[in-house]
Amino acid sequence: DFDLEKERSGLDEQGLKIAENQETSQKNRRRLAENTRDFKKASPDDKLSLFNSLLKSYQEEVDNLTKRAKFGENAFLNIYQKLYEAPDPYPALASMADQDQKLSELETENRKMKLELEEYRAESAHLKNQQATIRRLEERNRQLEQQMEEKVREMVEMKQRSLAEDSQKTLEALKDRERALQDQLRQATESVKNMQKLHESAQSQLFELRTQSERRTGQQRKLK
Repeated sequence: DFDLEKERSGLDEQGLKIAENQETSQKNRRRLAENTRDFKKASPDDKLSLFNSLLKSYQEEVDNLTKRAKFGENAFLNIYQKLYEAPDPYPALASMADQDQKLSELETENRKMKLELEEYRAESAHLKNQQATIRRLEERNRQLEQQMEEKVREMVEMKQRSLAEDSQKTLEALKDRERALQDQLRQATESVKNMQKLHESAQSQLFELRTQSERRTGQQRKLK
């Protein structure tokens, strides 16, 4: 796999070497330009003695430029080959984006469920239409719990399919997402248990109210 952090030091060294070669080449060209001007200004006799030295300087600069070009080509081919062989990061990024969307949907559903539970608590305080409300909330909660379990299972399956392609950092991120979803599911389960306790309490209150009502009705009949 392509490790950017591992390759960074090598790229830095190559970049410094290229910059150093460029600076050296500029200095050599300035020196050649000065030597060429001196050669042109020299007398015919002096030109004969300066020609070989000037020619050698030009040959050395050509060799240096060739080495510089070769170094740059090798550096480019090296990084190009590694980038070419590196896996495409798009599937992992797309997977993360999809999981973020699914988590957002789960959080929205969880907020809705909490609001419905709050509404139920308010209704249960007044004992109005309790049986119908409880059945509706139980069914709604069952559906939400099933949806959450299905979405968690889908995300786990997606993670398993992409294990061979994702980097270690992506795997850690997926694990964090899975733990977060499990926490959401656990909280939802606890909410269901609390709702069931409220249901049982409400049924007990309804039974007590009915018993008291029947007792008062019986007493009124006796008085008549």
